[in-house]
Amino acid sequence: MQQQVLDAIADRVVSKMLTGNGYVPATTPIDAPTNTPQQPRPYGVVVVRSSGSGVWLGNLDYKSDESRTVILSNARRAWQWHGCLSCSELATKGPDTNSKISGPVETVQVYDVLEVIGTTDAAVTRWKAVPAWAK
Repeated sequence: MQQQVLDAIADRVVSKMLTGNGYVPATTPIDAPTNTPQQPRPYGVVVVRSSGSGVWLGNLDYKSDESRTVILSNARRAWQWHGCLSCSELATKGPDTNSKISGPVETVQVYDVLEVIGTTDAAVTRWKAVPAWAK
């Protein structure tokens, strides 16, 4: 029952995003890790900028305007990027290989979201080309 309620809320939020806010998500999901089956993601791949946890790229699974929260899957966090000046360019052009991008996490809930930006296939390809950064 709880999952049905969450699904209904997610459907209403996505409908509002697609019709009311001019947001158009990308259509190509990021590849899932090889040890988990790929599931289609209806909302596409996005770049998210938040006030607390920085900039992320991932499959948008859920978005709430009221709580300014998103849930991403197969997500990577950008710690430092090169080749782009803004989050918009990260979404349309993508970072270069000198960037510091963490390895993917299966799922992350990001709070205090300021921007959700649809991506291009070229940008996603460049994000995937950046090796996972670790100290």
